Amino acid sequence: MYLGDLLKTHAETREIEVIPNGIYLPEHSPAQPKNRILMVSRIFERKGVDVLLRAYAELDTDWELVIAGDGPYLEAAKALAGELGVTVHFLGHVDKAQLPALYESARIFVLPSLRENFPVVLLEALAGGCAIITTKGSGCSEVVGEAGLLVEPESSEDLANALAGLLTDEQQIETQRQKSLQRVREFSWERIAARYEEHYRHLLRQPRQQQGQKTHLTRPVD
Repeated sequence: MYLGDLLKTHAETREIEVIPNGIYLPEHSPAQPKNRILMVSRIFERKGVDVLLRAYAELDTDWELVIAGDGPYLEAAKALAGELGVTVHFLGHVDKAQLPALYESARIFVLPSLRENFPVVLLEALAGGCAIITTKGSGCSEVVGEAGLLVEPESSEDLANALAGLLTDEQQIETQRQKSLQRVREFSWERIAARYEEHYRHLLRQPRQQQGQKTHLTRPVD
């Protein structure tokens, strides 16, 4: 795993267990979504907003593109959208309480980030029942597993091809949406809490002199 390998480069340990973030699962099924492509993120350049805009500009579609989030790259992203001649709904900051409904409103979620540790937005998109496209490598692929479509970082062409494939295949969209709802169950707080409990029980069974030498526990953050 990406985080486990990263930790090994900074810690003298032979045994690492990475326990991911959890999420509270919604008690209801996602509402009927719109023909909407959604990205939710802090708007930094490394998040790949420009890659998404360039990919979207290559598509011949009436699906709307919605980008939620604020950050230092936001004005540059708006300017790029104008240069490309594409209509994009930039929502700026969205309150956390409003995010679940926003995820549920979209059929496709895209996070074309160059690098991540463990992006919580992908957990939220899984819980919202979105078909997900994200990047290979770092922490993104570890979150979505086989529930997401993976593209090369910084490749607008690769992303455009993945989007075009989904937009022309209704069945694949629905298949990916069901995979998302199945995948997110692995990250319910009940399961994650059980892993923490088992890990601490494992530590308590170890001789005291080994407890700080063999196992490092990390909880990834976005």
